[in-house]
Amino acid sequence: MRVALLSRGFGPGTGTADVAFRLLCGLRQAGADVVLHTDDPRGAEVDARPLGDPWTAAARVEPGRVRIALDRVPGCEIVRASGGVHEAYLEAVGTSRWRRWRGAVPSEQARLERAACREARMVVVNAARVAGEIVARHGLPPSRVRLVRTGVDLERHRPDRDRRQRVRAELGSPARVAVFVGHGFHRKNLRCAVAAFQVVARPEDRLVVVGRDVRPARYLPDDPRVLAVGASDPGPWLDAADAMLLPTRYDPAANATLEALAHGVPPCVSGADGMAEIVPDRRLVVRDPDDVRGFARALSYAWLDADLPARCRHVAERWPALRMVDELVGLAAEIVDG
Repeated sequence: MRVALLSRGFGPGTGTADVAFRLLCGLRQAGADVVLHTDDPRGAEVDARPLGDPWTAAARVEPGRVRIALDRVPGCEIVRASGGVHEAYLEAVGTSRWRRWRGAVPSEQARLERAACREARMVVVNAARVAGEIVARHGLPPSRVRLVRTGVDLERHRPDRDRRQRVRAELGSPARVAVFVGHGFHRKNLRCAVAAFQVVARPEDRLVVVGRDVRPARYLPDDPRVLAVGASDPGPWLDAADAMLLPTRYDPAANATLEALAHGVPPCVSGADGMAEIVPDRRLVVRDPDDVRGFARALSYAWLDADLPARCRHVAERWPALRMVDELVGLAAEIVDG
């Protein structure tokens, strides 16, 4: 099997870059001859070439290779819609005048996505909700859309009691801890998370905000119970937490939700997160991202149900990173076999 893997980012960690790294390793283990096209080839132990202009990237791949794109690259046999549907994202997040203007005019990313999906033999999505958006907005038949859920590193993300005690001691040994994880506080809806926390929290409870934003002060209250730690590793904070709040306005499948499940942390998420489809209790899922009272109720439930942590970890164990890679490698083999 001869494959060209196209991805802007590459390397272990999180997001699409990590998927590219894991998929490359999986393809090589399956005996594939792989060429990597990326703007960041560091650590790639294969022939690596620049990705460049996404409109022409597929045409620059040598003939005879199955082209797998993990970004919006037209002309590839397999395209993974890692970011969901761009038009749906703009509609969900576009509340400012500038964003409304952007949403009214098809953006470059929207045009790339439409071309990439329509030209692909198979579009890979990471949530059933995204599959429906692809079919509805790009006119693809369901047979050309394949659901392959994002996987999680179960060794890296697992409950660690010693680290939990240490981090909670650093927080001043609070009674209950909620955590918010995400970059871009408007899209991830930090305001709703803070408001929901404040509805039910006692003076000794804490909300830890992990992530960055260009204007964080707009979203962070003058409340000593709310602690912003910036763009740090979420793992220790998830270990310290008793629940996660993520009222995101649009997420095809939030990595933070799956990582919380792996740490045994009940995630209170909005229906706009594709990962809500695998959350083990529907009382943790709030349909409206701006429903403060709904998220307050979900947080109270997450804090009270002692069985939820084990159930969350059990769900995460069904979605290891290796399963995602095996399914993607199998799809590439299907395309090769015709």
